[in-house]
Amino acid sequence: MSCLIRKTTGASTTLIQIHGRLTAEEVAELETACLTADGTLFLDVMNLQFADKEGLNVIKKLASEGAQVVGASPYIRLLLDLAVAV
Repeated sequence: MSCLIRKTTGASTTLIQIHGRLTAEEVAELETACLTADGTLFLDVMNLQFADKEGLNVIKKLASEGAQVVGASPYIRLLLDLAVAV
């Protein structure tokens, strides 16, 4: 597995940490983790090394639905800014 998705739930927040390489194969796992989130959803991408088009699109979709994306490196931020949702 090239990606690890770790979920931590607090009193009114959910933190989902994404480690490694987020590709189309892991998108469903990330979406499932987010569907069961309680309160404010934070996507921690500090340890995200790479994301393909599908991975970037799901992060952008989740952000447009209210998730807070935190810890993005300049490289990941650039990819997110350039990704075109399909």
